Amino acid sequence: MKQQQDNSQWDNYWSQGNIHSLSTAFSGNYAGAIAEFWKQRFASLPNKSVILDVGTGNGGIAFLAAEASLNENKQFKIYAMDLADINPAKAAELHPELTPLLNQIEFLGKTSVTELPYSDSQFDFIMGQYSIEYTPIEKTLSELRRILKPTGKMAFAVHHQESVVMATTKDELIQAEILFEQTKLFIRAKSLVKSMGDSTSKNQKANLRKNPVAEKKRNALNKAFAEVSAEVEKRADGNFLLTAIDYIKQAFAPANTQSMKQKLEYLTHSQQIIKANQKRLEDLFHACFTDEDIKEFVKLCEKYQLSKPEFSSFINEDGHLLAWKLLI
Repeated sequence: MKQQQDNSQWDNYWSQGNIHSLSTAFSGNYAGAIAEFWKQRFASLPNKSVILDVGTGNGGIAFLAAEASLNENKQFKIYAMDLADINPAKAAELHPELTPLLNQIEFLGKTSVTELPYSDSQFDFIMGQYSIEYTPIEKTLSELRRILKPTGKMAFAVHHQESVVMATTKDELIQAEILFEQTKLFIRAKSLVKSMGDSTSKNQKANLRKNPVAEKKRNALNKAFAEVSAEVEKRADGNFLLTAIDYIKQAFAPANTQSMKQKLEYLTHSQQIIKANQKRLEDLFHACFTDEDIKEFVKLCEKYQLSKPEFSSFINEDGHLLAWKLLI
């Protein structure tokens, strides 16, 4: 579990205004069991508590803390940091219900959790939803111990290798393999675009059908497209594949009058977006806590004179395993 040096995939993800890392599971901010877990934590905190959200993304649980502070007049002072180049203002723009909470949180992006600009013993409560498992754990715990008050507490939700989140992630990575390895959908699409050139009129397009090279490439793309569509039908959630299908359809839509160069640039950009999401999912897959990781975590807490961590299964309202609950 090493901290990622290249965070471009996360920079891109947060730039789109996603509030948290489970954007396909919630239409807005966290709800259900996740939101309830954090609301219980905030309800137990004293007024004027100083809170830090580690690996905040665009502020998912930081916004929940701000909402609890406002509703219960708790006057929390909330900080939120992330290694990535986050954009909580974009999230608030897309989700206006967050706007009144934005100024209650001091956000800090492009900052490592192993080198935080906060004072010793500054925080009453440190938290994170799917965050510390992405970091170099020993350095992280050492730094969090430094900034936590002697009476302070910490709580985290950590990726579990048997969770429903991980099951979805595994399948989405299989979908990426179907796109880029099995069918080579984007390679075939760009190959056909090159054969078509800048043909736009009906006559030009009709002549292309007489071109055996172009027709061979068209058939190859249609076959790949059919394979991808068939894989979608096998799944309850084929979002990864459907996104690629939409990009390809747009490139070859009859109303698309772009030049060959513009179409190639569009397909390359579309492919890069999906590749970035693939990398983000690979990060998630490799970050989950195993039984061995838990044993090591317990030892490190003892080393840095933290209380023995309490691990328990995080089950949602539908009975699905979401994560490990980790309380310190």
